Amino acid sequence: MARATQDAIETFISITGASEAVALQKLEDILKSADAIKEDSIFIPGNGVETKFWKDPWLRGASPASICPNLIWVAYNVDDLICDSFTCVVNSIIWCPRLRRNLNDVEAMEFTNLVDLLQGVELKPEDEDVVCRRSKQGGNNLYNNGGFLKLDCKRRAYRHSFQPLLRME
Repeated sequence: MARATQDAIETFISITGASEAVALQKLEDILKSADAIKEDSIFIPGNGVETKFWKDPWLRGASPASICPNLIWVAYNVDDLICDSFTCVVNSIIWCPRLRRNLNDVEAMEFTNLVDLLQGVELKPEDEDVVCRRSKQGGNNLYNNGGFLKLDCKRRAYRHSFQPLLRME
């Protein structure tokens, strides 16, 4: 879980007049809630300009890091955005994995599984969406009757104009 910074604590105290202990507790509660919402969210990448390729759960409701726990440690930058993880080549968008070294057997298997999952995924010109799903513990009330709540995300302009995401050669 993320911890509240000293700057955030001081800002909270200056706004509310609360003691430092109360400010710290309230900010940690807020961060805990934010972490719970993120864990129970599905990212629909749209144009991919704000969704992190490895860390956000955009690939069939899971993050590539959770699908490929060994492969993420070989990635050059685990904070790459989806839109920066692909390159446009002749009407196609091709995944550029940017790995630090050659893969061992386990990593190669995870790489193959990830490539299979990336087949058919498309970037679209729409803004990204985050869908918050009902918590398994029942503690998340941010959902509608269907079990999902769409959280609007206004993002930057679309960076890629082609639809196919991955081309095998």
